[in-house]
Amino acid sequence: MPLEMEELAAGQILRVSVSGNLTTQDYRPFVAEAESLIAHWGELRLLIELHEIKGFSLVAMWEDLKFDLQHFGDITKLAVVGEKQWHIWMTELCKPFISGETHFFSSSHADEALAWLKSPVGVGPPTAP
Repeated sequence: MPLEMEELAAGQILRVSVSGNLTTQDYRPFVAEAESLIAHWGELRLLIELHEIKGFSLVAMWEDLKFDLQHFGDITKLAVVGEKQWHIWMTELCKPFISGETHFFSSSHADEALAWLKSPVGVGPPTAP
């Protein structure tokens, strides 16, 4: 499956692992889960792990943009874990669409990404990209 999810830190962090080709049908369960957690906690921290991405459908990208705009103030921290240069660029492109903090971590620093997500808002990441 191109998108797998797991709640961490008692549901305050949503880990999303993405691989393969992401379609709208793959993306919809993420929206439902994220909105459920936001409704419960009032905010959400996201850990996005990118693995061997082959592509995104344009409709899935549109759905992601709509989600980001609708929940602009609900995502307090976003950690993106990956290896490729375009993963870093994608992380930078996310910044205008959420009000929370956003940082990229290489796959070798995935543990630090989770530690940063668990830390208070305003505490910088333990490693640099």
